[in-house]
Amino acid sequence: MIKMLKILRGVREQTGEVGIEVEVEGPRLDMNDDKYWTVTGDGSLRGNSAEYVLRDPVPRDEVKEVIDLLMRRHASDLYLVEPSERCGVHIHVNCQELTLRQTFNFAVLYLAFEDVLMRWCGEDREGNLFCLRTGDASHFIPTFARCIKEHTVHWMSGDQFRYASINLGALEKYGSMEFRGMRTPEDLNVIKTWVDILLRLKDKSLQYEKPQQIVEAVSIGPGQFITDALGPYEELVECRDMHQMVVQCIRRIQPAVYAFDEHSHDNYMRKMEKVLDDPRVRERPPKRGNGYREQREAALRQVIAGQQHRAQRMQEPNPFARGEE
Repeated sequence: MIKMLKILRGVREQTGEVGIEVEVEGPRLDMNDDKYWTVTGDGSLRGNSAEYVLRDPVPRDEVKEVIDLLMRRHASDLYLVEPSERCGVHIHVNCQELTLRQTFNFAVLYLAFEDVLMRWCGEDREGNLFCLRTGDASHFIPTFARCIKEHTVHWMSGDQFRYASINLGALEKYGSMEFRGMRTPEDLNVIKTWVDILLRLKDKSLQYEKPQQIVEAVSIGPGQFITDALGPYEELVECRDMHQMVVQCIRRIQPAVYAFDEHSHDNYMRKMEKVLDDPRVRERPPKRGNGYREQREAALRQVIAGQQHRAQRMQEPNPFARGEE
């Protein structure tokens, strides 16, 4: 099946799997760039602040190295970082090599654990305006359901859902999902663990053929589902009423999950692949500027609608073949 990188024409291809952004505040900060990290400002922070951003996504086996480097920088007596509820860690997980169906499964599996994981990320992250859960953002699930029904991620783009705990708008911009839930911890080793949890959910989501199977797995037994999905991290994130929280999350996202129609999705993907393989489409770079993705979606739907119309006309009986006038 067609991969997200091909669907998201114009997105720069990345070989690394993990991108990291770490927000900090403090009276004395290391503002120097290095081999892996670049330092930028962030308008959501106050006072003397900075955001450390990986220059490029790194393979999963290099996450420890880049976090260790950042830890060594902060360990110096020359610098002082102070805890702040405004500071968070944003993790980008590369989805360019996933299919659209696999991307939906990944998002659904994360959302099944959203409340549990957000509690583990920090008390001040629950209800935080910069990483809202689906239970805090009423329009998220209906919009996600529309994406699934229409076989696109377009409707999650823009700033409307940028501050959700899972920012699906990053898919059209970078080809990644952005997870915004983690606080900036005093011990940066926590970031490594958070990345490992997200990558485990990504890997486990590939075992499901469609989003409905995730709901079915919870219905059979939430305990076994949690153990299978989280593995060695179950005990780490365990909290009171954990099973009930997962069941509640599943109930919340069901309208989106059951918007997925396997037959319709596969047919649409096959037609989309034919359109994107057309040399006239493949060799023409997408136009940048406001609305270019909307225009591409509209053009693609017009092509597919034309193919469906022609196929329908060919199936209609020819009146003249029966001798009718």
